[in-house]
Amino acid sequence: MTTDAAMIFLHVFSVIIWIGGMAMMRCVVYPSLNSLSDDEVKTAQKINVMKRFIFVASPFILILMGTGIYLMPSFQGNINVHIKEAIWLIMVLNFVLMYLQVKKAEKTVKENQDFAKAQKQLSIITNFLIPATILPGMGAIILGIMLKTSGGF
Repeated sequence: MTTDAAMIFLHVFSVIIWIGGMAMMRCVVYPSLNSLSDDEVKTAQKINVMKRFIFVASPFILILMGTGIYLMPSFQGNINVHIKEAIWLIMVLNFVLMYLQVKKAEKTVKENQDFAKAQKQLSIITNFLIPATILPGMGAIILGIMLKTSGGF
């Protein structure tokens, strides 16, 4: 396998982990957790799941950035590269906001034992930040396919 092929593999695999992980969280994990009746357990589990996801996804986001930077020169002059960069920047900012929101919910539980407030703080992640990351991510995937089929690598 050439270096370029390895970079493309790592890039695509990292996208699958990040975007796929968020889709799994939004469509499978969180709805399942919502079926728990004990608010304390439900809140603790949601915080734990989000912290684990952030821990797992973070290195793949860094790999995605690194491989994207490596692959970028082969697409010089293509506007889609810059659009894709802007999309990924928005996605990374959303990811940072998710992290901060989890920390806020964790603090609310730790200091005040206010599970209802923590649930509201976490719902911002599932109801807004995850969809606001998945949808542009799908657009970036489409742009990536367009770049690949337009003659790069």
